[in-house]
Amino acid sequence: MTKFKQFLSKFNIFDYIFLPVALIAATVVSIVFKADALSTVYSIVGILSLFLMSKGFFFAYFMVLVSYLLYTIQSYLNGLYGEAIINLFIGIPLIIYAIIKGLMKKNKHNDDKVVMKKIKPLEWCLCFLVVAAICVGTYFMLQAFNTKYLILSTINFGLCILANYLLARGNFANYICFLISNLLVITMWLLPILLEEPSGTNFVPIIVAFVTYICINVYGLINWIKLSKKQKEKNNGIISASGQL
Repeated sequence: MTKFKQFLSKFNIFDYIFLPVALIAATVVSIVFKADALSTVYSIVGILSLFLMSKGFFFAYFMVLVSYLLYTIQSYLNGLYGEAIINLFIGIPLIIYAIIKGLMKKNKHNDDKVVMKKIKPLEWCLCFLVVAAICVGTYFMLQAFNTKYLILSTINFGLCILANYLLARGNFANYICFLISNLLVITMWLLPILLEEPSGTNFVPIIVAFVTYICINVYGLINWIKLSKKQKEKNNGIISASGQL
């Protein structure tokens, strides 16, 4: 009970208002537009997992893993093969890597928090080069699969690789990449509705979820920057104390 109270104490007034409103909105939209169960469950799990991740909770990685699995299935069923491939072969493995690494090396000062990492310039350069090379190959691969919205899918593919890598590395820049990616994804799920495809309204909960993700991305970026500064201050304190000994 004490741990539960400690957990609740880490949320502020904004958290207690925003999360319920977002979850209720996703549920109501799903009912109004008679969305399928998969889209409804994904929107709820996705919002909850990303919100908890924005607060820096390590256990949120497990929920993100579930949301990735659900999104992979929905993307495949609706011809967005680029989304399915990026989640199945890049997003999910990187999240599993982050979970294993996090379990093996816990933060000694705050076990329930993600350990923030700083990425050096050389690593950034390698990341961009690798992602650019992957995007070139991805374009032709997705073209062969007759993927919907080829250009958008290709760009988003590269962004997702970079975003998931940064997330697994514990770098707050992942939120910037996810923010741009979410805008592209919203466009891709919005097009079936605008083009009046038969199953278009099924995707409304997904769109609502990604609009919520954008808000959470901004909020998460702010939280992770703050958490990164706190962890840096703690580490500096430990180094200073060790130096005095």
